[in-house]
Amino acid sequence: MRGSTAHCMGTTMTAESCLKSPKSETSFINLLLTADNLRITIGPGKRSGKPCIRGIRLTVSTMLDYLAAGMSVVETLSDSTELTAEDIHACLAFAAERERRLLTIRAP
Repeated sequence: MRGSTAHCMGTTMTAESCLKSPKSETSFINLLLTADNLRITIGPGKRSGKPCIRGIRLTVSTMLDYLAAGMSVVETLSDSTELTAEDIHACLAFAAERERRLLTIRAP
């Protein structure tokens, strides 16, 4: 992601700049780019605003559920002709970024 450009809050900027922006909690999902193609998108009219794989009405959480249930990347790709391995990697990167942003509770 480092060095990538993203469409963030209506402008094009580096991924790092977007992450540092005040609205980064809601805009970081637009940063997962592969070869300058937006892979993960959120739209209010798509899947109730859940993060989806680039225009395919498949949510990131559904893809993660498939992988967590033991489906291989090859199996998921064979189930959908529109999916690519890069889409699956973008889902994993999205989940990793979201995990990094979770609140950490530290011991006193």
